[in-house]
Amino acid sequence: MIALALFGSGLLIVSYVYVGYPLLLTVVARGRGRQSGQAAWPRVTLIFCAHNEESVLADKIHNCAELDYPHDLLEFCVASDASTDGTNALLEAWAKEDPRVGLTLSGERTGKTALLNRIVPQAGGDIVLFSDASTLFTPGAVRSHAAHYADPAVGCVGGDLDFVNTAQSPVSGGHGIYWRYERHLRRCESSLGVLAYVAGANYSMRRALWRTVEPHFADDCNSPLNVIEQGYRVVYEPRAVAREVAAESSEGLMRRRVRMVTRDLDATLRRPTLLNPFRHPGVAWSLWSHKILRWLGAPILVVVLVANLFLLDRVFFQVLLVAQLAVYAAAIAGYLVQGKVRSRWLTLPLYFGLSNLATLMGLVNLLRRRRAAIWQPGGTR
Repeated sequence: MIALALFGSGLLIVSYVYVGYPLLLTVVARGRGRQSGQAAWPRVTLIFCAHNEESVLADKIHNCAELDYPHDLLEFCVASDASTDGTNALLEAWAKEDPRVGLTLSGERTGKTALLNRIVPQAGGDIVLFSDASTLFTPGAVRSHAAHYADPAVGCVGGDLDFVNTAQSPVSGGHGIYWRYERHLRRCESSLGVLAYVAGANYSMRRALWRTVEPHFADDCNSPLNVIEQGYRVVYEPRAVAREVAAESSEGLMRRRVRMVTRDLDATLRRPTLLNPFRHPGVAWSLWSHKILRWLGAPILVVVLVANLFLLDRVFFQVLLVAQLAVYAAAIAGYLVQGKVRSRWLTLPLYFGLSNLATLMGLVNLLRRRRAAIWQPGGTR
């Protein structure tokens, strides 16, 4: 009886997170949407931090020069986090050529969040736009961000990411599929006014709403929550596009996901007001359904599998066990043959398996009160 209860409740939660919530969200959000327009363009500060990013900085600097936004209303605030390659030299040369560039060179490795706490208050723009050294904006992305701030209720705008699968690996392919799914959820949540998440490589906010973030937490998780707590709305803008390389290896995906769960779940659970459906019903629904239950889905999947082993006296449960084992076997096969064999049938199981394994490791870090390591360049932030 206990096994049946654990199996049923676990399967119900997992089904709700991956199927039920997206379907319900799609139905409720249908036909809704907000228009944006801008009469007077605000002053924007584009911010990014770098650590040993010499290989991508030339493209980033060129990309900044090509942005379609009034020249006198766009400035750049850049920081190097104790870089030891040619990053500092490239940034110093850029700052000499363009007076709009404000440069901070840190001699001590502190991490991205600590650097942002230091440089965001120095920004001169009414709007701050966050990016990464490896992220390239489409020319009209800044305008697409800025247009939303004509609405005084908007405090933060999350842009879109166009993942470039340069290695054509199963992991990066799976990441692209996952982002299309994630993009749909964010579009629906935005139209309902319950969005609470942004992509760290492409989001903006009103500078006046910036609040200091604890260095071991991520700015892109905390800033939208800070904005909501101050009474403003977070919106998603699909036309504000930035190109980013998808995680191309199993190891890169694992490091990034472990780090994300370790930092972001802890930070989210520290917002009891936003998680309270009686105080913020829409946002609480979004946070619990989109993030927290998904993060807790990894151990729940383990419970479902183990409980299923005690229910094999019925054909129905035998079929479900075979189905689960088939997915995990496909994930293992995808891991073993990556780089040798390309198969769409292995791409999603591999990405799903690695993501949930990394989530489990992140939860263990959280329970053991371990902090996430300082970010590294190359898709492992």
